[in-house]
Amino acid sequence: MVLENEYITLIYFITVLIIIVGFKLITWPKYALTGNRIAALGMALAIGTTMIFFEIFDPILVYVSILIGSLIGIFFAVRIRMAHIPQLVSTLNGLGAAAATIIPLAEIISSGSEIDFVVKSTALIGIIVGGLTFSGSILAAAKLHGVVRTRPIILPKTYFYHVFHFSIIHNNGSICPYFSN
Repeated sequence: MVLENEYITLIYFITVLIIIVGFKLITWPKYALTGNRIAALGMALAIGTTMIFFEIFDPILVYVSILIGSLIGIFFAVRIRMAHIPQLVSTLNGLGAAAATIIPLAEIISSGSEIDFVVKSTALIGIIVGGLTFSGSILAAAKLHGVVRTRPIILPKTYFYHVFHFSIIHNNGSICPYFSN
């Protein structure tokens, strides 16, 4: 059964609402467990919908993926102490950001010169944001673990760098429409 585009959009919208409700409930200690379960249900709905829409039904792939994810989860649940949960969360956030960096990079490499300006620009933004998020998350995990010192690093002539970066961003934003054709 393949879903129609209208239905998948509606299901994804409902999925996003379910996950947002779950995340909102996580903010209150009394409802944190319920919120976590609701968000997990929303994520399972999103994964199931994607598998149905794109017809990903290889049972070996699905079961192996579930097994690997479960083993990783069990390992973290047994080995990580509660005091180290912030480092774990930061590291996992960094791994998600690394995936968000690798996916558009792989798309650009696999497509070669066949992709248009908008797709290249969007992929480039994804690579930059993913890379920055990855490096920031790993740095945060290292600071939380005490590996990196927590004093801020102040570069000399910081004002010059801010003006320089702003001018590059401004000029790229004003020049980009001319190269879109």
